[in-house]
Amino acid sequence: MNTFTNPESKVYRLGGKLVDLFFLNILFLLTSLPVITLGASTTAMFTVTMKMVDDSQGPLVKSYFKAFKDNFWRGTFTGVVLLAVGAVLYVGLHVLRMFPILSFIIVGIALLIAVINYAVMLLFVFPYNARYSDGFWHSFKVCWQMALLNLKPTIGLVLGLAGVLAVITLDSFYAILASYFLIVIGFSSVALLISSIVKPVFAQYEHK
Repeated sequence: MNTFTNPESKVYRLGGKLVDLFFLNILFLLTSLPVITLGASTTAMFTVTMKMVDDSQGPLVKSYFKAFKDNFWRGTFTGVVLLAVGAVLYVGLHVLRMFPILSFIIVGIALLIAVINYAVMLLFVFPYNARYSDGFWHSFKVCWQMALLNLKPTIGLVLGLAGVLAVITLDSFYAILASYFLIVIGFSSVALLISSIVKPVFAQYEHK
């Protein structure tokens, strides 16, 4: 029983981490309900998970809402822009099927490059904005440069995202399973995983 009640035990700390992720996920879902605030809530979630990685987390609810308030306009605008770009790419991928073969190949390659760059921005810009105060367009530029200079974690993140999307899209059972996971601790867990991967990337440039 000491394993479960001793604050120094790994099991106790893991349980505490899971509880934090559960409540962080709830906060993220609730503040994302208007949809337009999705960018602000994502930035706030990453602010908390980046602190979890740093072991500098304070009171979860207070930290989350402070980050939500501090990054509201920048986060919201970032989210709206990314949603709009995502919608354009989604329509482009569907329209692509109507193209003749030569145009399909040329436009398809261009769309594939655009989708990869879009995925990189999704994975990097929110944790970046959670950690640093920077200009809107400059944050995208810096994230793209860091991603390009750190190809191993970047490729790993993009392939991981592509793999998850492929599994969910191709199998309805996994889609339902993923939906339950996302509702419980999925979004916050993914944010924590991404934070743990991008933090060393960011750290390389913090003292230069």
